[in-house]
Amino acid sequence: MTALRPPWEDLPAFVTDAVAVLLGSPVVAAVSQTSGFSPGHADRVVTASGRRAFVKAAPESLGAAADLYRAEAAALALLPPEVGAPELLGVVGEDGWVAIVTEEIDGTHPSEPPTREELVAILDEVAQAPAWADPDEVPHTEASLSVAFAVWPSLAVEHPDAVPEWTLPLAEEFDALAVAAAEETAGERVVHLDLRADNVLIDRTGRARLVDWAWASAGAPWIDALTMLIDARRLGSPDTDALLAEHPAFDGVTASTVDGALAGLAGLFLSGSLNPAPPRMPELRPFQAVEAHAAFAWLRDRRDARSVSRPA
Repeated sequence: MTALRPPWEDLPAFVTDAVAVLLGSPVVAAVSQTSGFSPGHADRVVTASGRRAFVKAAPESLGAAADLYRAEAAALALLPPEVGAPELLGVVGEDGWVAIVTEEIDGTHPSEPPTREELVAILDEVAQAPAWADPDEVPHTEASLSVAFAVWPSLAVEHPDAVPEWTLPLAEEFDALAVAAAEETAGERVVHLDLRADNVLIDRTGRARLVDWAWASAGAPWIDALTMLIDARRLGSPDTDALLAEHPAFDGVTASTVDGALAGLAGLFLSGSLNPAPPRMPELRPFQAVEAHAAFAWLRDRRDARSVSRPA
């Protein structure tokens, strides 16, 4: 999962100078990060005074990357402190460039596949997500997913060869389930809405620190727990069914809602994978395809298990 990220040395001098002002001294060392999909700069930096930080930067000409960094900065400025997101240190916006400077989190990405302990730490973080001070200052999860999940009618009609054959007779059912599941994401609590293994760092205390907050919204955080388990399943975790059944992050979420969210996410990922690759993001569409496959496979397993357990 990598984007084609340019090195720190390729940044314009006015950007690095502005970062130096924010951090109090010039950057003397930088290590580019390769995980994730944004095609902009993403560097762990150290200044002459020894201060450490994380810098993301992109030119406006990249379009989506600059917009994502701007959205993330806005979210970080509003997140309640107990979330444990990276602290926003400052934003640079000049001469066609956007850069955000945040706290560097001393941590590592989960194992591949994530261990049960790591997954529990991540779901614990999701389960205790607080409410936004003012939910109307951020997008609403329900509104976003009501649009994003409404892909089944077009998928079934326009791309019948792309969807798994077993889903075609169920397209109308999956559409209805997905729409209903989107409604169950309404709420006022912090939702990351892009939670997967590469957006998590496990710190030295064992706490899961969530990063990359460009899609932050107000809603019901169980959807974050589910997207994390889909990603864990993609990576080969054997613990997803047990955690779905046992973890408090899913308290009150019905089996029908889980199926609907899996159908909605599978359709969303698959629909995205059919689009051309964005500039300097060659791995995004293949990643969306494997995430779709993981969601489809889990949905089918759940339906098959219920069919087997149902009395004749």
